[in-house]
Amino acid sequence: LPMAEALEILFVGPNAVASGCLLVVLVLAAISTLGALDLEIFDVLNVDGAIEGSGDGLFLGVLAMPLRFLNLGKLPAIAWISIFAWIFWAASLAAWLLFDQSNYAGKENLITTGATTQLALRNLAIALVLTKLATEPLKPLFKDKKQRMGGAELVGGVCEVCSHHADALSGQARFPTEGAPLLLSVRTNGENMKKRDIGKIVSYDELTSVYVIEAT
Repeated sequence: LPMAEALEILFVGPNAVASGCLLVVLVLAAISTLGALDLEIFDVLNVDGAIEGSGDGLFLGVLAMPLRFLNLGKLPAIAWISIFAWIFWAASLAAWLLFDQSNYAGKENLITTGATTQLALRNLAIALVLTKLATEPLKPLFKDKKQRMGGAELVGGVCEVCSHHADALSGQARFPTEGAPLLLSVRTNGENMKKRDIGKIVSYDELTSVYVIEAT
């Protein structure tokens, strides 16, 4: 295909949505890899620890269920999002070339916002299913022995606050391991701890998967 025609296909209708998504993810992944930017969204995303407390626990737990089903939280967030972005892009292009293009032949510049949204949502659903299938074999690679042993095993250990702060209502912390650090949902007994503060784990709530920490 001529370059102009290829670019037109990449950025027409639903393909523009997928191409834009892929470009954003590639830029963020590159910046994160180079360490040039502290991307807290990837540090603190913890689907398994998404339950915040007794009042909203059930509601947030229900919201987290489809994310756990899709394996988001069982792989590093940036890895899952990168796989999804590539699949979303490839699925959008394949659907356009095999099916959609014939319906909009010669009308690429006239495709409506409504049609673009409809096709993009269809491609999104397909990409989510394919991402689930693609990430399933990768889950064992990111399992940690201590995590499988149970949260209570971490009590007495130390962790580093990685969210902006940690208090009695919210917080995230990293627990060092021989491999990738564990990302924990933490609370304090009332004190306000800042990012990079070191805390000692004093208890674990199995119902909410929350660790209580105190400053060392």
